[in-house]
Amino acid sequence: NMGRIEEANAMIENALGNSVQLLGEDHPQTAALLEDLSWIHAASQDWETAASIMERCVAILKKTYGPEHPDVAECLNKQASFEGRIQGNLHKALSTADQARRIMRRYVANVLPGLSDREQLRFLETKDNTGYYFKLGFAMSAPKDPKVAERTAAWVLNRKALTMEVLADNIVRMRESGLPEINRLNRELVETREEYAAMLLRELSAEEDLNTH
Repeated sequence: NMGRIEEANAMIENALGNSVQLLGEDHPQTAALLEDLSWIHAASQDWETAASIMERCVAILKKTYGPEHPDVAECLNKQASFEGRIQGNLHKALSTADQARRIMRRYVANVLPGLSDREQLRFLETKDNTGYYFKLGFAMSAPKDPKVAERTAAWVLNRKALTMEVLADNIVRMRESGLPEINRLNRELVETREEYAAMLLRELSAEEDLNTH
């Protein structure tokens, strides 16, 4: 009810003020509290405020982790979700969602080649599926809008292309394995990707453990 929403809003606003004062405006903890605050406004269907606050969160994460970090993409997805509920704002929401999709595509392209088939599936389910299927929902919300149809179709094709790129990369490495120098470079590339992928899987496992407790 509204009473509980107002109470939660006051608590988060207070925590946010303390975080800004003690840790600074650009600290990840400040970004996390801004995200919480945006969901409070979303709960009361104040979509414009929710989107504006999430945009601030995105700006902090870009500054802290870099513009290509998956956490940036996740918050962009949430920002797009709020923007899409504002009357007449669908195309802006599409643009925001497209930013998130491009970030995740580049990120996934770097990670997938270092994973087994089973690990690739798990990675896509935990890191990419939610945002991907959320974006496809735009097509259902405006089935007669050609720009929406074009953008969502591009997302589908790009995701299929990414899978093919990973398969092609594996095939090329296999074909060139007879060349000693190429073989050595391929091994180094695979080892680097596997190390990076293993680190990400450990992070995923830690996130899943936190979510189950």
